[in-house]
Amino acid sequence: MAEEKDKIRVLLTDADEVFLRAVEQEMREEDSFEVVGTTSNGEEMWKLFRQLQPQLTVLDTELPYIDGLTLAARIRSYQDGGAGILMVTGFSGGRFYSECELLHIDAVVRKPVNPSTVRERVCLLRKSMERQDLFERRVAALLRELGMPEGTLGYQYTLQAVCLYRETSGGDITKLIYPEIAKRIGTNVHNVERAMRYAIGKVWERCSPELLQKYFGEARAYELDRISNTAFCAAVTAYLCDQEGYLRV
Repeated sequence: MAEEKDKIRVLLTDADEVFLRAVEQEMREEDSFEVVGTTSNGEEMWKLFRQLQPQLTVLDTELPYIDGLTLAARIRSYQDGGAGILMVTGFSGGRFYSECELLHIDAVVRKPVNPSTVRERVCLLRKSMERQDLFERRVAALLRELGMPEGTLGYQYTLQAVCLYRETSGGDITKLIYPEIAKRIGTNVHNVERAMRYAIGKVWERCSPELLQKYFGEARAYELDRISNTAFCAAVTAYLCDQEGYLRV
């Protein structure tokens, strides 16, 4: 049995009170979580969040009075991204997911959904939060915004490379970063470099110049050739350090 201090504090919300009670029952069966509050009201949710300081919040996009996306924006502003957010929604489409990316939503579950599935996704999110520090979560959100599919090797290698670039204060990507990733994954340096090069190349093909300019500057955004792996890691690190107040390399 997990000690109280080791449990993840969870706040649950949903406009459907019957569904909310079912999710609460599921979550209380998980020893690693403590349900600190529940509500079907957006205004009440915001009061509870500030009062209870949960580490993870399950948000319904269709809460009355204050909707889920507005609440997510408040959470990010209030806690600077420290709390995990699982969004439960009936919405779909590119615009909705773009908003989720901008708000650094950690996971999205589409309705209709079983309460047990919500519990499973919360458990997965907890594991993700345990292995990712805040900087890594920010990098992951940025890569998703650039269109890198999470399930690809290019995404995984690039995520690790940017984090290692920061950890090593701009260490040599060929001599230090590629070998470390290859060692962790059980592959070779060539595969790491090639997968990253391909993934970054696809970003340059698919993203608009306006989005590229946001992260890489105007000059690079309009270049026909893709950015190098090293320059990509340096630019992403610099952007996040400037935006989020991390220690610059």
